[in-house]
Amino acid sequence: MLSTGCWQVIELDLSLHSVYLIVKTIPAYHVLHGGYILLLVMSMSPHELWAQTLQEGPPVAPPPPIEEVETARTEYRTMLRRRFLGNVGKVLGGMVVASGIVKHGFDVLTEELWQPEDARIDPAVGAENFEPGGERWLVFGGFGQQHSHNAANELFNAMGKTQPVDSISYPSHDFDADTLSPVIRRYITAHKISKLNIVGVSMGLPIALMSLRSIEQQKVRAAKSERSIAGLLLPDIGYMAGYSSPADMTDAFAAQGELTNLVETFAKKINYEPGACGKFIYSLVDGPGDTEKLEDISNIPQWERHLYDSFNETTNGCPPAMAWAQLVNFLQPFNFESQSSDYQTILGPNLQFIYVSPTNSDNIVDDSNAIQRYKGGLKTLGINRVHQLSSGDVGHANTIASAIAMGKYLLATSFGLDPNIIHQLNNDQEDTNA
Repeated sequence: MLSTGCWQVIELDLSLHSVYLIVKTIPAYHVLHGGYILLLVMSMSPHELWAQTLQEGPPVAPPPPIEEVETARTEYRTMLRRRFLGNVGKVLGGMVVASGIVKHGFDVLTEELWQPEDARIDPAVGAENFEPGGERWLVFGGFGQQHSHNAANELFNAMGKTQPVDSISYPSHDFDADTLSPVIRRYITAHKISKLNIVGVSMGLPIALMSLRSIEQQKVRAAKSERSIAGLLLPDIGYMAGYSSPADMTDAFAAQGELTNLVETFAKKINYEPGACGKFIYSLVDGPGDTEKLEDISNIPQWERHLYDSFNETTNGCPPAMAWAQLVNFLQPFNFESQSSDYQTILGPNLQFIYVSPTNSDNIVDDSNAIQRYKGGLKTLGINRVHQLSSGDVGHANTIASAIAMGKYLLATSFGLDPNIIHQLNNDQEDTNA
């Protein structure tokens, strides 16, 4: 039980929050400013807050033990922060809904920036002339990446251009695994692929796996209804590689705290068609430190710069409907470890899984947790050939460094070298470069 003095501190916070709820009914700037004032007060230490309490009212009981105050304030501050971020989204979304002019402007911006494009698969530069049949590599891009041409070119070159590498481009509109599966099926048939290797850049691996699962599920449904399964047969999957790929939602955005949960509920809080407006709102809070910049309205230059940067991020090449689909239709429902049985007939016992991650801190994906979840899921499928490679001190899912690490590994193993020796050679090279 908390002491009386501790509850008095909480009551002060609640009264301040009541003022904030009244303030949020006025224009957006004042809403944010009110939130800033509230968070400023909430950032006081317990003794500072207690001193402020003594100045504003009659004498009260001595302050409660510091541990009780800290625990209560931490819990309340977490709740308040989540509520604040939710209110930011509601306010900005409400502004767009209420203002026809602003909404029309965002709609025009959406149409001009992102022309309709469907999914397609293209070869890496130089891989166009490989004969049909045999083994091919297919690269899936990560979050916000519509095209993965560069990642495919880098891997093709890193492997000495010995095997064909292709890249899949996502549609600019809303899509899911059933959207990509026919594109992949036509690709497999056209190239007469006998062995397919998949590479996922960050979120690209969940997208790849869910797309292959969609094809397998279509085959099962066709067989049950006694329809032809021609064109629904998957080739052997030889390699499955992930560049800092999350194994489920909890691995992603590891350094961004509440954003993981906010993404899950964001669509319910703001009813909108994915476009420039939604992308702008997301851009305001998606990066490390972004929410703090948005809340710190006392620093006007920084606050205005953050709005400017968020707008620039809004107008980059990433179609908002596509990015939204990646989060909602792929990352949110994906959990490889708990869903591993879905891949029993897709991933055979001879599969080799490669996980490439940086040696320094990855502030986007919790790599150590992700690799363990992938290992757990693969173990249930009887797959034990798991290799973890270092891309060096390069940060999250660097496609150049990851391709180089993959190329060294694949070329060396093709000559029968021990994978452990290759991994040690990679580490020695990093030490030499340092």
